[in-house]
Amino acid sequence: MRAIGLERLERSTGRILKQQDLRRDSDVRMRWHHQRILALDAAKSNATIALVLVLGAAMGAWQRRQQLVWYSC
Repeated sequence: MRAIGLERLERSTGRILKQQDLRRDSDVRMRWHHQRILALDAAKSNATIALVLVLGAAMGAWQRRQQLVWYSC
């Protein structure tokens, strides 16, 4: 009788541990996915900043060129 009770306890404990492992794996996957999304957002932000800087530099160079052309005439 006691052996049957222990066996049931071991089985239910094993089931609980398996559920905890699955939940932990799911948490790890969700955390990884969230970090990946944050990294992609940061990359987009960095790309946007770089694009704005490059366009600003190009516009500045174009304006200087226009001023040189204007003053040379």
